[in-house]
Amino acid sequence: MSDKEDPLPFRMAPPRDMNEDPQTDSRRVAGAANGLIIVAALAIILNCLGGYALRTVFSSTNGAADAPEKADDLSYAQLGQESAPFLEACVTLLIYPLALFGGIQMKQLKSYGLAYTSAILVMLPCSVAFPVGFVIGIWALGVLNNSKVKETFR
Repeated sequence: MSDKEDPLPFRMAPPRDMNEDPQTDSRRVAGAANGLIIVAALAIILNCLGGYALRTVFSSTNGAADAPEKADDLSYAQLGQESAPFLEACVTLLIYPLALFGGIQMKQLKSYGLAYTSAILVMLPCSVAFPVGFVIGIWALGVLNNSKVKETFR
């Protein structure tokens, strides 16, 4: 067998060392982190606008809203409508700002636990942005579960 003949029908490339470029891990995390930030901001905006629009529509269609009612006469649906703005405010002012902050921390490769929590929070069905948040959350969890990325956060 001469030197020019290759016994293997193919050549494998040598394995690439992921630690040779310090920017590799931050680039790997940046896309998912940006997605978390965008979904959280979008959910905050849509919850605020959607809540305002729903209150406007329901208050204009409810002709008996001005009539005084006794607390005993309220149905469960009416109690739900009265508590909805409070619940909406809790979701908008607690869950999504925390997810937004977690996305920022993830982009800066800080606080692995907060980044992981924010990936789970955007997957919750608390906003109209839920379908996009679900996909982005799964992507972010996949990135965060990578062993190289876990080492980078430490």
